[in-house]
Amino acid sequence: MNELFLKIINMSISASWLVLAVLLLRLVLKKAPKWINVLLWGIIAVRLICPFTIESPVSLIPDAIGNGELVSEWMDDFIDDIDIHHQDSIYYDAAIGAGREPISDGEGGYYVVTKHDQLGEPATVENSVMPILSVVWIAGITFLVLYTAISYWHLRRRIDTAVLYRDNIFQSENVSSPFVLGIVKPKIYLPFKMDGQDTEHVVAHEQAHIQRKDHWWKPLGFLLLTIHWFNPLMWLAYVLLCRDIELACDEKVIQELDNQQRANYTQALVTCSVNRRMIAACPLAFGEIGVKERVKSVMNYKKPVFWITMAAIIAILIAAVCLLTNSADNHFLKIKRDISGTIIEANTDDGHELVSFVLQTDDNKEVGILLTDETYCFSFVEGMDSETFKSNPQVEVLVSVECYRSHKSLLTDEGNQITAYDAEQIIIDGYKTDDTVTLQDGTNVDIWYHSRTTAYTLQNGVELLSVQNTSGPDNVYVAGVESLDDIDEVAKNNIIEFFHNRGLLYDTQAELEKAYANYLKMENEFDSYMIGQEISPSASTDSVIYFLTTVFLPIDGSHGYKQRIGTAFDKTTGEPIDNWDLFSCPPDEAMEKMMDIAGVDDTVLRSEMKAAFVPENVIFFQDNLEICFQQGTLPSQEHTCMIGLDYDDRLGEILYEWAIPRGNNES
Repeated sequence: MNELFLKIINMSISASWLVLAVLLLRLVLKKAPKWINVLLWGIIAVRLICPFTIESPVSLIPDAIGNGELVSEWMDDFIDDIDIHHQDSIYYDAAIGAGREPISDGEGGYYVVTKHDQLGEPATVENSVMPILSVVWIAGITFLVLYTAISYWHLRRRIDTAVLYRDNIFQSENVSSPFVLGIVKPKIYLPFKMDGQDTEHVVAHEQAHIQRKDHWWKPLGFLLLTIHWFNPLMWLAYVLLCRDIELACDEKVIQELDNQQRANYTQALVTCSVNRRMIAACPLAFGEIGVKERVKSVMNYKKPVFWITMAAIIAILIAAVCLLTNSADNHFLKIKRDISGTIIEANTDDGHELVSFVLQTDDNKEVGILLTDETYCFSFVEGMDSETFKSNPQVEVLVSVECYRSHKSLLTDEGNQITAYDAEQIIIDGYKTDDTVTLQDGTNVDIWYHSRTTAYTLQNGVELLSVQNTSGPDNVYVAGVESLDDIDEVAKNNIIEFFHNRGLLYDTQAELEKAYANYLKMENEFDSYMIGQEISPSASTDSVIYFLTTVFLPIDGSHGYKQRIGTAFDKTTGEPIDNWDLFSCPPDEAMEKMMDIAGVDDTVLRSEMKAAFVPENVIFFQDNLEICFQQGTLPSQEHTCMIGLDYDDRLGEILYEWAIPRGNNES
């Protein structure tokens, strides 16, 4: 049942594409004969009924839709947390014994995926969601079938007393609007109350339905709707099909009528109109659908000119070819898709140039990526440019690929045929270096370079530590106006040299050891540690330029804190200035005054601040001064403590005027 429902979903997606195309064509062919619209809906029916399709280079059906891949590809996606056990894990053999299938890791080894119980089959879309959706789908079909059967039974009971009027025409006192009923031998049913003039118009309309076989097409449309009831576009298509059927029959009847006769015809429409709230598979009722629109169409009818009709026929033929075929390899409409993952196998030509590779996607699937003459490749990762990537192919490279389906496959080194895509654009996101770091217990850690980070990863794939690339000090503007590039070259070089000599304010090896120790304790619940350092100008005066250094440090994989340090430099020379030299009073007096301004009245906290106070705690911003006590420096405070002070008169009493950022000392 799941496989059938999956096919139905893919067919419904294909039908949705066609419905959107038909809606557009209906607007384009607005002045064409109304039967053209009915034929357009017929294209959708053929697409859904025909058991096979042919390929065409002019197909407008996207590859993923035509080939049923749009839904199929996420059937294997996991919907709950999972555990991955490599073959060296103690759980691997037990999972295999419980029925879990081994999966190749692309390096000669295998792994299995389980639930947290280490044995059970993990929940996927296919085995968890699809069975529920299949039941809901069948329930919807059952409801519509029962609704149709009950409606038909009630209708048959109403017309049991109908009497023959003539030929295949019957009259009944229980009928409010004329309609056609029956598939093999259709009959027309009329209400007794109709006068002779209305009767002739109505009979002509219903006979047109029978001639056009509408008593077949409408039930067929409802059958397709019943199968695809979950798709809102199919409901829209069915409503419009019913409306177009009526408009086409109206058009056929009124072609030979004069203006007065058309007026009488519209009166018959109004007289026989019914207010139907539910969609019906049958019957074909004269006044059931879009009476207002039909009246307007009848009164404004003009016989289409020959060239419009021919253009519409040609448009239908083109639409049939483009919409009833699947795309060929040279299809001009390619639906792009994004795939990311790790290269596990690279293939070259005779010139040792990269021509294809096998990508293990983020959801542990293997796909082939084919390079073409149009493939564009670029990288933001230092040490791996596009030329190096193409001329020196290597595995364990992280890439993001924009590609499209090419109806091709790729043979892996293990002899497996896998789906292949033509790459339009390849972005290199990272790569594994030849370097390793050895921990205290002898464990080797791999180093991966990314565009913005360096990742330290265990050989089982677990990332222990992610280090953000250091930024600054020359790439950020002060208040969006001034940067390091705007001061004298000598001063600029001295400032850069200062930060270069000071270096990193964290120990990568120590943080890596802490992360590894936490990993050994938590294993499955472990989150990668993150550290980083940023330096940027924070404020400026005519004499001084200030910098803020922010260090991101981890507490554990889920939590961290920021260490903030303020530094001042002479704007002319680039020499560092001790932050206490910015104050016009001694350091002790400056500390007391700032705590007074901040309103620190707690004697314990005040004592802790005085003991922990260092010049680097003071950070100058363009609009205010900040005093920052790092986490752990104040015993009574659990987190980092920051105090903000405005550059008002009280703070101006203890700061030199030239030290206050110019946006606040101008008068």
